Amino acid sequence: MPALPPKPLPKPLPKPLAKPLPKPLPKSPPRPHADSMPAPAAASGPAPAPAPGSVPKPAAKPAAASVPEIAPETMQASFLIGPPGAPEEMKALYDRAREELKTGSDSLARKLFELRLSTIKYITLPNAKEKPMLQRILEEKLGRELKKVDVAIGLSFVRGEMVHNLAISLKRSVYTDDTPVGKDLTAALAKSLESVFGFVFKAIWVQSALR
Repeated sequence: MPALPPKPLPKPLPKPLAKPLPKPLPKSPPRPHADSMPAPAAASGPAPAPAPGSVPKPAAKPAAASVPEIAPETMQASFLIGPPGAPEEMKALYDRAREELKTGSDSLARKLFELRLSTIKYITLPNAKEKPMLQRILEEKLGRELKKVDVAIGLSFVRGEMVHNLAISLKRSVYTDDTPVGKDLTAALAKSLESVFGFVFKAIWVQSALR
């Protein structure tokens, strides 16, 4: 008999896949020692309410202001200065301006207002040569030397007529030691200044007010 061919060898079985090993867990950082730990930051929100029964600490008092606060009713002394009663020529011009205002024309009234305004500024505002007349008058009435007199000059209407409003700030007008005039300028003193201003500005009337 002829020899049989040799049988093929069986195919080798596939090797099983090896499973990957799990990654090692990260090591936790070492805990700092209690002495090396930083102090906790202060909270930015409102302070917590005190525990029941505890006594809260009193709040610190604010520092006293260097300049005392002045009562609102005496912050300013205002003087309404009426039209001039002299000389006769000037009085006649004001009478004419008053009549023209009734017809709606204020050209002459405004010219007279500006003319008198320059005189009031010369008397009240400081200059390089000497103290203004207003400051010298106030120093005599108050009995103390002044470092500064703060003045504002405005426009007011009284019975349809333009008049000047001379306002003295009692907070910003100060003595040589920087203390404000304040309540030293009383209502009685303001009344006496009405007569002075009436004479200086030759006004028919002057009306004062403190606030």
